Amino acid sequence: MAHESFSPVQCAAVLLRLTLARLAFVRLTLARLAFVRLTLAPAAMLARVLIFIGLLAPPLAGCGVEKIHTRLDAGRESGSEAPANDAVGSDGAAADTVPRDDSRPEIDAGGESDGAGGDDDATGGDAADATGGSDAGDAGAVMDAAADRSPDGTGGASGSGGSGGAGGDGTCTTCATWGSPQALGAVPPVLPELSGLAASWRHPGLVYAHNDSGDSAHFFALDLTAKPVAEIQLAGATATDWEAISVGPCPSGSCVYVGDVGDNNRDRAQYVIYRLAEPVTLPSNGSAVAVSSYEQLPFVYPDGPHNAETVMVHPTTGQVFVITKENKEHVAPLVYELPLPLTPGQQATLRPVTTMMMTIDQGYVTDGAFHPCGDRMLIRTTTALFQMARPAGGAVASIFSATPSSMPVAAEPQGEAVTWALDGARYYTSSETVDAKAVPSLSAVVCATP
Repeated sequence: MAHESFSPVQCAAVLLRLTLARLAFVRLTLARLAFVRLTLAPAAMLARVLIFIGLLAPPLAGCGVEKIHTRLDAGRESGSEAPANDAVGSDGAAADTVPRDDSRPEIDAGGESDGAGGDDDATGGDAADATGGSDAGDAGAVMDAAADRSPDGTGGASGSGGSGGAGGDGTCTTCATWGSPQALGAVPPVLPELSGLAASWRHPGLVYAHNDSGDSAHFFALDLTAKPVAEIQLAGATATDWEAISVGPCPSGSCVYVGDVGDNNRDRAQYVIYRLAEPVTLPSNGSAVAVSSYEQLPFVYPDGPHNAETVMVHPTTGQVFVITKENKEHVAPLVYELPLPLTPGQQATLRPVTTMMMTIDQGYVTDGAFHPCGDRMLIRTTTALFQMARPAGGAVASIFSATPSSMPVAAEPQGEAVTWALDGARYYTSSETVDAKAVPSLSAVVCATP
């Protein structure tokens, strides 16, 4: 077979065309690949975004929803739908503020001690808290746990929340008629000169009581049969003439205020109110516990020494009032107030408030107690019991200028003490023991007709 031969020029042209054809094929292939890449790119990007969102979803959910639910749950536990770290204003709206420590303190706490040592290291406390309160200055949970209107206070809950022990359904209603006094139990031998009563905010069903001059620096927790369940000793404190005890709000929640304010000879250079956080737990067998952490609120009068047996702490404002008892001069009782803010460890000069509209034939003022709502009060005298109500729209101090109205009270050797129950629907009174007279009782008067 004959072969056709090509010239060198023809061979070169053939090779060039083959080369160009191969380059064109390569370009076409690259173009197809590019097309495929452009087509898949959005899907790939979408897949990447979905995977990224899937990975972030759990953390995002945890940062938002879980935190909100945690705060709402904490708010509900403290008696409010507002978040736990929010304050609720008078209009019910939540307002952010610095979180308050509303939990009740441990047995050895109550602020820094003035001369008694100890740190305020127990502002938590929950396991043995009979009230579950949040703290408080809030006593809403205490009110929820308060007993019903039976004299012994052992029934179901009555009333609900309110700052500092105030407020709640039924708590702030007035009582149309009161029942007759009922004896709950004889005053125990450890309180021969019982001089003050104060219902515990933290332990519903317990009242604090103490002796006056001649005793040591301690007080007792009594159940509502007058049985001592605990003795609380203030280590390092003095008891020149303890005459009054009250429970009220304080930075650590609820505190016991004990007034060393007696001065029959009117010759003391200074007086003092001891403030200690209410114990979270208390023994039930009458044994003693020592409190080493407490505060001292020393004070003097602006017009010289006075004798007094009444210290009252307002349940919502925390204002502290002292009422004089001038046995020798037979003058009307004078009312003074500790200036706010209270400054532990620094001597304060009391501010005169008013002269009460009471006469000597109504007896000497020996004790007083604000109602849990703070809008009325009971005043105990040596021979009678009176209620005074704050005028509508009036300041707290205006209550002391109100006209007193008589209240039912047990026949006692020497009227010395009074306190409201937490539900505001009953009150307790008692007396010191007087020679040749029967041992007095812890007595209760219950609202008969709200």
